[in-house]
Amino acid sequence: MASPDNSISTPPTSLASYDQEQPPTTQFTTIKELCQVARQASGDYLVIQNVSPTNFEEIICQERRPFRIRRYHADRKILIVTIPTVLHEKLHLELYETFHEQLWPRRREIWTQIGSTTFRPQGHPGGDGGEGDSCGGPKPARNHPVAWPTLVIEAGDSESLTALRDDMRWWFTASDHQVKIVLLSKFNHQRQQIIIERWEEESQ
Repeated sequence: MASPDNSISTPPTSLASYDQEQPPTTQFTTIKELCQVARQASGDYLVIQNVSPTNFEEIICQERRPFRIRRYHADRKILIVTIPTVLHEKLHLELYETFHEQLWPRRREIWTQIGSTTFRPQGHPGGDGGEGDSCGGPKPARNHPVAWPTLVIEAGDSESLTALRDDMRWWFTASDHQVKIVLLSKFNHQRQQIIIERWEEESQ
């Protein structure tokens, strides 16, 4: 099931959706313990409290971690991570591959895949951060180390659609509007449907 296209004037992002829906939450102690908790998680996302900026820098440097950085809020010391379950990966990878195939046969010439790179908001290199599930942008404009993606896809299984929309707003504001399109792919277990939303910002 796909929703119609949407546009939005992006207000400040918040943690309201996570606070209200009481997601699985744990306290940070060590990176090793965090990795163990992530491996045992039943859903595809987890909220970790008491993560200092120093802790966050150490976490993003950790090799082979069993999670991706969904979002880090430095002011509240809260880290939200994505657990790459089979369903979660299918929700974004198949959507991205469908888009990528449409660029054939020149896709390697005109498009760069950015993957789940950790991005830091403009003007706050030591603060907040986030990673998309699938990202990319046109060459040569997005083919350099500090470039933000043009397209971001975020997926959610246990994560709510409301929380995914908060993620969407973060991408637009944190990138200083370099991100142009955000696709949300959410699995609705009750209806056994995939909900897809396409978001763009309104012209300023």
